[in-house]
Amino acid sequence: MKRKFLFNAFLIIFISASVSFIFNLLVVLFNLRNGMEQTLNAYIREGKKVMFDENFYPEEKDDLRFRWMKGNIASIDVVIPYDQVAVLEFFVHSYKRNKTVMLYVDDVKIDEIKVSPTRIKYVSPFMFLKRGLHKLVFIVEENCLQPLLFEPESNDTRCLQIAVGDFKVKESNNILENLNKNGFYELEKDGNEFRWLSNHSKFTFISLKDYEYSLEFLGFSFKKNRNLTIFINNLNYSYLITPSGNYVKLISFFKKGKNQIEFVTTCDTPLSLGVSKDYRCLSIRFEKILIYPKD
Repeated sequence: MKRKFLFNAFLIIFISASVSFIFNLLVVLFNLRNGMEQTLNAYIREGKKVMFDENFYPEEKDDLRFRWMKGNIASIDVVIPYDQVAVLEFFVHSYKRNKTVMLYVDDVKIDEIKVSPTRIKYVSPFMFLKRGLHKLVFIVEENCLQPLLFEPESNDTRCLQIAVGDFKVKESNNILENLNKNGFYELEKDGNEFRWLSNHSKFTFISLKDYEYSLEFLGFSFKKNRNLTIFINNLNYSYLITPSGNYVKLISFFKKGKNQIEFVTTCDTPLSLGVSKDYRCLSIRFEKILIYPKD
């Protein structure tokens, strides 16, 4: 009897302590989330969009504003005021020697790029970014270099890796606007903006977690019905697209990281059909392509 009483008393104390611990933990998490939300709102009010960490040197300027990265790892905090599909754009070049740069958003590797001393414009794959603060991380395995060892007249003791300039987050909810190559022709307009697809397109979409996404588009086939097959990683979906137009919506699983999306169909040239002198091989006219989380 005494043992049962002691056990019940211990059980009551344990449950009470557990409830108290869980309650206090929830309070801490709520305050932490509330604090992060207040910080985010402050950044938005102040117009802050990107913040370079201490592993970048102060800003310089030639024909654009840029910062040199020092060491092997550096990051940029990116302020996202609302949920959006976006690409990251910036100019980049290295100091004296070619470098391999690995790019991460939060903990997800989005790309690996070869950077040379010649400045180029880099555009990332499409990605879905939730409202909040996201960290873009640059990792360079090669050693940085000091100008004073390579330039006789220099007394610059800094150790330079790559220079990042004119950094921006470009919203791209209708990804058609930024499909400049990848099997699509130039953006055209006849009241609506559109792009013609040739017979094949392949592009990458980054998801920061395993999730179901909706892919939607409005398409009009060129002159005749065409079968369109969409590949998303190892899954495939088939649709009949007609000249009068079809609105397609599919739900598919996207894994955390890179997801390969392909459109495959047939095409004809207006020239060969006697329609015009246009020698492009046209298949489907797309007026929009949307990719967003299912919920």
